[in-house]
Amino acid sequence: MFMKKLILLSCLIASAFITQAQVNGSVKGKLIDTTIKQPLSEATVSVMLLKDSSLVSFIISDKKGIFEIPNLDAGDYL
Repeated sequence: MFMKKLILLSCLIASAFITQAQVNGSVKGKLIDTTIKQPLSEATVSVMLLKDSSLVSFIISDKKGIFEIPNLDAGDYL
């Protein structure tokens, strides 16, 4: 089960979209394993700078697959 989560999360990160964040903006969402249609709990969600892929912030999703990364400055992120 852990391996499925890891693979799905890797695919999610690989296909991550570029977003234009606002000052003190946030990224939030819910992770779902599309194979078994269940929330992905305890998955790592990362925000990285577009220009050099450096890590800005990360968080672990809760039991329901919900996450929120608050307080992001304006910029281009992965």
